[in-house]
Amino acid sequence: MTVPAIEHHEHTWTLRSIDFTDGVEVREFACDSCESLWFN
Repeated sequence: MTVPAIEHHEHTWTLRSIDFTDGVEVREFACDSCESLWFN
């Protein structure tokens, strides 16, 4: 697995909502410009 280099920038924090097709909902406090990293 290749992990991309982390971009350095001023973060804009917000509460995001992620709704999965199986009905599970997740809330995360994250930067608007950064991608989420999910793993098992």
